[in-house]
Amino acid sequence: TKVTRHGKSQQRTFFLFDHQLVSCKKDLLRRDVLYYRGRTDMDDVELVDLEDGRDKDWNLSVKNAFKLVSKTTDEVHLFCARKQEDKVRWLQACEDERRRVREDREMRVREDREMGMEISENQKKLAMLNAQKAGHGKS
Repeated sequence: TKVTRHGKSQQRTFFLFDHQLVSCKKDLLRRDVLYYRGRTDMDDVELVDLEDGRDKDWNLSVKNAFKLVSKTTDEVHLFCARKQEDKVRWLQACEDERRRVREDREMRVREDREMGMEISENQKKLAMLNAQKAGHGKS
């Protein structure tokens, strides 16, 4: 369940991929159909485990909750799992995703060095910006 700033709960189905969390909403009439609602860039957020009780930032009573807090904007996403076990699985899945992304990045850097190719972070960022301007790449 995702909770809005106004305290309204929204039943969503989430899919965690490398670098992103995808949010979908079930069709009210056809329960087997999901509609894409948005995505969260996992590279841009910090995972915050919450204790059960009142959350001071949202002024809401929460149970089995965690937040994804943007590192670059004031955006915060609050999630509540149905059961403690579900929350633990989500926290572990998010930590595993971050570890895999980090390991993949480190492996690519090692492979590039072994091949004699090194690209600076500034060059990578510039290439990504140019790709986005051209309408390609992640946005």
